[in-house]
Amino acid sequence: MGGAAVNFEMLVVARAAQGAFSALLAPAALALVSTTFESSGERARAVGIYGGAAAAGASIGLLAGGFVTEYLSWRWTLYVNDLIAVVALAGVLGLLRGRSTENRPRIDAVGTVLVSAGLFAVVYGFGSAVRRPGADGWTEASTVSYLIIGAILITAFLGYERRAVHPLLPLRILLDRDRGGAYAALLLIAVGSYAVFLFLAYYLTATLGMSAVMTGLAFLPMTGMILVAAAVGNTLLGPCLLYTSDAA
Repeated sequence: MGGAAVNFEMLVVARAAQGAFSALLAPAALALVSTTFESSGERARAVGIYGGAAAAGASIGLLAGGFVTEYLSWRWTLYVNDLIAVVALAGVLGLLRGRSTENRPRIDAVGTVLVSAGLFAVVYGFGSAVRRPGADGWTEASTVSYLIIGAILITAFLGYERRAVHPLLPLRILLDRDRGGAYAALLLIAVGSYAVFLFLAYYLTATLGMSAVMTGLAFLPMTGMILVAAAVGNTLLGPCLLYTSDAA
């Protein structure tokens, strides 16, 4: 859908839908790792490999995206997700066929819709503001409306999660000191990383005049260090975390 976008609004909607399904996929992948590797040591190594694979995927994605953008079209950077989704769907249908679904928790569809629509409205509001130079964009009626709607929907999401039987985001997790702090750290890392990727890509292409392929290559040292840090961090911090978990 995103690759076939004919205007900015259609592209934003497609990316919002992609983000919503990614939000459902990421915890499912981590849950699969946690249930597959039962012992603490194996689980720690598996999570480290998972983080390293994510970093490697970022490196490959940036480089492959540069080649696709330069030699095909930027639209194919979005179409390729459809191919990956088809392969993943075939694997899921083949592996999970015939398994029991009794006592399976229900998907929090209402919570998913609320938070997805809320985040979409906030992002669209910010995008609408920066498209107009100066302070006029922030005072425009559409910008203010989207930001207010986004805040209302996110507030409604938090209120609904308090009453949901199977919440998408159990609020008790955020109130836990260890897990809440870890999630806050991940949020800051994600925000900083996306900002670096976005503005550094603009700088390399628009200011330095680098091609899409060279821009992808320029990102490799950073993503490579993320891969190394994931492996080293798992080796150094894994025993400490396991000791803390066992002591608790």
